[in-house]
Amino acid sequence: MSAPLAPLVRAYDWMITALAVVAGIMLFLTALVVALQILLRETALQAPDWLFTSVEFGLLYMTMFSVPWLMRERGHIYIELLTASVPDATRHVISRCVAAGAAVVCAILTWYGIDFVAGDIATAKYDWRAPDIPRAWVSISLPIGFGLLGIECLRYVFGREILHSGEIGIHE
Repeated sequence: MSAPLAPLVRAYDWMITALAVVAGIMLFLTALVVALQILLRETALQAPDWLFTSVEFGLLYMTMFSVPWLMRERGHIYIELLTASVPDATRHVISRCVAAGAAVVCAILTWYGIDFVAGDIATAKYDWRAPDIPRAWVSISLPIGFGLLGIECLRYVFGREILHSGEIGIHE
């Protein structure tokens, strides 16, 4: 990494970690909301409608905010059977090709996500489950998450590290 880009890379890395922390907090809050909904149901009280909708929206945001960090930490699920059975040079090529393919898919999903959000903004659509929340507020998480995931994939394409370790099994 060149010296002029170092502050930008540090800021980006901090942002990815911060989004993962936000996703973790959202997971905790979602668990509390679900417990509250169960408690209210068992005591014959009616939970506010927005509680269930907030859990749904939270699940989407948690996924999109945590997936770039999971990719960076290799915390996702992938199969090492093929990469463990080939020589190192071949494994490096396969790994970079897989990461490049994933980056292309992320770029496509980001493009369509941006188009979807733009359509939501242009038509001023609201989510039918939460009529006071513009749908763009919900759908904006898609291009953000897939865009950042694509950047993480590109780090494995062009960076020093590769995605696959070449070792079969769970590694911690």
